[in-house]
Amino acid sequence: MKKPSEIEDYFERLGISRSATEEEIKKAYRGLAMDYHPDKNGESEESRLEFIAVGEAYEKVMKKGKNYSGKKDYDYFENLFGITFEDINRISKTFSESDDERVRYFGDLIKRTLGSLL
Repeated sequence: MKKPSEIEDYFERLGISRSATEEEIKKAYRGLAMDYHPDKNGESEESRLEFIAVGEAYEKVMKKGKNYSGKKDYDYFENLFGITFEDINRISKTFSESDDERVRYFGDLIKRTLGSLL
């Protein structure tokens, strides 16, 4: 079974269907938040990450409403351009390590421009 922090779909992360009511969403969130709460699990880094993942999912589902696709926010980029941020990061790293100064400059430019997104 996947941990909430390993699941990219926010509805799946909360263990609810896309047709869940607001009350069902809140109930699922509260249950998972209690299970992973740092006060209950001590200094466990794994529990802390799970708690954060569940909170993020709840926030996104409630903020966006049921019309929300459930995928992470940057999925629109991949759908629009057909390339992921991981691809861009790999390309910019390849360019930055090039022996050609112009190509290296281009890779550094990508990193400076998109650095916060990568």
